[in-house]
Amino acid sequence: MNCPNTPVKKMAALTMTLTMALLLGQPIWIPESSIRTAEASLPENKGETVAQADAGETSEPSSEVIARADELLQALIESNPALGRLKLQGKSKEFVEGTATQALYSGCTSTWNITLGSENADEWAQLTVDGQSGDAIRFCWNNYVASKEKNLTEERAREVASSFLKSVAGEQFSVYRIKEESLIENGEFAFQRTVRFERLINGIPLLNCGWYVVVDAYGRINDARLEGPHNFSDASFPKPTGLLPVEEIKAKVDKWLPFQLSYRPMTSDDSKQGPPKAGLVYTPVVTGIVLADAVTGEAPPSQKSEIEVFRFKGDDRNIIGNEAEAVQWLKRTWGVDVQTMEQIRVPMPGHEPAEVLYRCRVPFKGGVAVQSGTTDSGNGSEQGWVREYNIAVEATTGKFIRYSVIQSGEDIPQLSLPEDQVKEKARRCLENMLGSGEYDVEMEMLDRTVHIPEWVDRSRFLKGEFIPDGLYNFHFRFRHYGIPDGEIGASCLVDSNTGDINLEQLKYPQMRDYPDPSKAVSVDRVKAAYLKKWTPRLVYKWPDFYGQGAPKANLYYTISDEMVGVTYDALTGEETSLYAPSSSGTIMFDWIR
Repeated sequence: MNCPNTPVKKMAALTMTLTMALLLGQPIWIPESSIRTAEASLPENKGETVAQADAGETSEPSSEVIARADELLQALIESNPALGRLKLQGKSKEFVEGTATQALYSGCTSTWNITLGSENADEWAQLTVDGQSGDAIRFCWNNYVASKEKNLTEERAREVASSFLKSVAGEQFSVYRIKEESLIENGEFAFQRTVRFERLINGIPLLNCGWYVVVDAYGRINDARLEGPHNFSDASFPKPTGLLPVEEIKAKVDKWLPFQLSYRPMTSDDSKQGPPKAGLVYTPVVTGIVLADAVTGEAPPSQKSEIEVFRFKGDDRNIIGNEAEAVQWLKRTWGVDVQTMEQIRVPMPGHEPAEVLYRCRVPFKGGVAVQSGTTDSGNGSEQGWVREYNIAVEATTGKFIRYSVIQSGEDIPQLSLPEDQVKEKARRCLENMLGSGEYDVEMEMLDRTVHIPEWVDRSRFLKGEFIPDGLYNFHFRFRHYGIPDGEIGASCLVDSNTGDINLEQLKYPQMRDYPDPSKAVSVDRVKAAYLKKWTPRLVYKWPDFYGQGAPKANLYYTISDEMVGVTYDALTGEETSLYAPSSSGTIMFDWIR
């Protein structure tokens, strides 16, 4: 796909990459080659993760910050004697302003890192503080010895995490409390317990602000980090006065909180073979954890999608078993005449069946194919540009999994397809990927509108930064008796500027014995049960838009985590846990905005 690679998009991509690394428990490690024992030195410049110091900036923070970091480290050693056997390996200042690391480190412009390690390098630890304030923002401790033994109780995890936070927060420990629903047990690779602390202001939690602490099976802090802003004054937060009563908020939410009727596979199906039974369920469509302003009761702006329904008749010619059939499909569907396609078998460890990929790269110059049917692996720069076609199918059945067209090089034509042609391209792509049978399909075009708050300084962004960039995103769901499956049948991305298309995740219906939707209870009955159980949660939120913070925080009512994915049996109206969760894309958590 060809799309503008703007600074905001780069930041978002880098932030997501580093966030996933942190969530997986993989620490950010400074290699031994980049530090010198007992010396302060700048880390090596590694692309976009480390920014160079501006003129006049030093390789050390203020003496107060250095002293504060040493005090914090000593406090950690006193509460964790085993940490004291590690030796100082180095101290370094890292400039992170304008990088993805800045977003992960609570908006700091620089950090001061103290690294400890054992003599044989089989154990290490690192304390990171804000380079301006000296506040602790991260601590990692890893000795590469993992255990899956579940010998750490929830109570012990709380004690260890609380002891750590007392060491780094000092008197500020009283403004944190454990978020009960965040106590997560993870034992896929090594047993751990995660404890999340909320930052309180006027006794009310600040959304997405606090400490995230991971305790390993031995009762040691494996990773701990501060999330959200920390350099603020409590005076910046409005007092909790003039708030709408909870019951009035519930009455307002009742008007615009929709419930979706869909089919989900039964997780308790006792059938030994074949697809699971389908269940008919109601679920709330929650597009953000924040539901309403606590003073006005107004809902935040939401994305609106456009849905169309089609009936497709599949064709067995859409089953690809060899290179010749791939060539025929490409010509029949898109009018692309190539001589051959390269077959690549793609092993999928732990997953069956394996994939088979058919690929063809066609160089173009002036809009004309230079070598029709070539599988040249070059970038096509000598010819002008290259269009690459990819078809992925299941190895055992020949059924489509995904299809994509990618263009690279120079002189790529700009088509500027109108919206109706973009929709037709997406619909046609799915239709020509389905095997024999008749399919009712729901096509959802996701809203491309960017809601920019009025307090944002638009002059700080590039011209046209938030104008839709020509990319259209579609979700397809198979329907039965007019009701969609909860699971997305396929996702499609179309670039209206180049005509590039990428359709993936194609999944045929995987359920049986679909219940009759005419027997479902009324949605009002289900919503009444939901509102009776749900208690709005009052929080502060400091709105942010790509690094620009609002002038002040506001008070909002939110939905609790456990109420986001609640499911009701549509035939009985009762809450149930017998069905697999939805992948509809309508449930999102508001972690950043």
